[in-house]
Amino acid sequence: MGFFGDEGISGKFAHNREDFQRMLNECYAGKITRIVTKSVSRFARNQVECMKLARDLKNRGITILFETQGIDTKDEGSFVILSVLASMAEEEIRTLSRNVIFGFLKRYKAGQVNWTGRMLGYEVVKGQFQIVPDEALVVKEIFDLFLKGKSYYQICQILMSRGVQAFQGKGRWTRGWIEFILANEKYCGDVILQKTYAPDIMLPRRKNEGKRPKYEVQNNHIGIVSKATFDAAQAEIARRNKEKLTLKEKNSKFCSLYPFSGKLICTCNGKYRRHAQTFMKNGVKQTERVWVCTTHQGNKTLCDVKPIKESTLEKAFVSTLNNLISNKEMLSEMLGAKIEEVLAGKSVDPRLLAEQLVEAQEELIAISKTTRTDQSQAQAELLIQKIQSLQCEIELAQVNIATQDLTLVRLAEMKKLIKRPLAFFNDDVFTTLINKVLITAEDTKPAKLHFIFYCGIETIEEV
Repeated sequence: MGFFGDEGISGKFAHNREDFQRMLNECYAGKITRIVTKSVSRFARNQVECMKLARDLKNRGITILFETQGIDTKDEGSFVILSVLASMAEEEIRTLSRNVIFGFLKRYKAGQVNWTGRMLGYEVVKGQFQIVPDEALVVKEIFDLFLKGKSYYQICQILMSRGVQAFQGKGRWTRGWIEFILANEKYCGDVILQKTYAPDIMLPRRKNEGKRPKYEVQNNHIGIVSKATFDAAQAEIARRNKEKLTLKEKNSKFCSLYPFSGKLICTCNGKYRRHAQTFMKNGVKQTERVWVCTTHQGNKTLCDVKPIKESTLEKAFVSTLNNLISNKEMLSEMLGAKIEEVLAGKSVDPRLLAEQLVEAQEELIAISKTTRTDQSQAQAELLIQKIQSLQCEIELAQVNIATQDLTLVRLAEMKKLIKRPLAFFNDDVFTTLINKVLITAEDTKPAKLHFIFYCGIETIEEV
């Protein structure tokens, strides 16, 4: 004998109920032959699970007595009544769910944030987001490292090498943790409501990709990073994803293991890989790092650009950057002109478009509830076209703003880094400033390196 009860836990799914699972395990072990419960809704609120479990237990010689309804499964005819009552129990939870969802939607539309979770950098006290200083520094560093070109893996390694623990000490830093932080709008002070939804009470929640309206609350709390930094991070995520899709190698992914990884492009449009080249000098075996075009490596007849030494690339970058720094007036003019160009190109505010989208969606819902006529059908079709158009415009506006913010962040970073000449090659400076390096060849030898800066400046170095 024993008492089994899961206080405060929904009866929607059996696997979430610890005591219920413990009871089933004892049934399967032969320790229980009879179950007494107050009502069907106390046993399960999922009709399929209720019938399946009751039948399975009956086949094992275990019967159930539902006291309120007076149903006993030792009587085979009770299963018909049990099926009806289980359906009613499920409908009860559906009605309750609809009422709860209605309340949430009312608060969403009013811009009320009712978030009680915990996340790195914030703790929520009485509904208010409060910054946790030590954790906020980690969040800022993650955004900073990412915008400097570090990969997810490298960011994890940097944090773990310093002994920085993952959120609430939950094991090691992983790519998933970094992705979650970089894509979470709460870190810039905003909150997006209804990012997930359940299509049915008996189905798991899924990502909201336009099936339900989303509600954005601007400046809900103090952000750990600026909106410009957050938008820049989103643009960088999109850029890396796009770069990944353009790579020809199967299962390829964004790589920044070395400063030049993913940045070198051959005149034949081939990518470069790093290799160790061994040679003898004065009877001593030596090794140097070289970068080889993958097309040249596979078939020299398709590309005659020879490998280039890593040291040559490093010296060329130091030279081209120092040449820019030596002419500060011209560089300042170029950067100022670029900033003006970016600011002049600000696109439509996506928030205004979002408001129009919500209005159109609500109008469409209102029309769908009226009697269907030819006129209402025509209005609905026009609204659907308008909604689709607005969704595209919002996406484009968000991409444009994020790209502009990323460019401004790059320009600001460049201003910081060009205050004095480089004495030697610096990994962080290179990855922060340089987008691509195009390698062209003359007479089968690498002749020129075209350095393309993130801010739009291009320089050429002969090697």
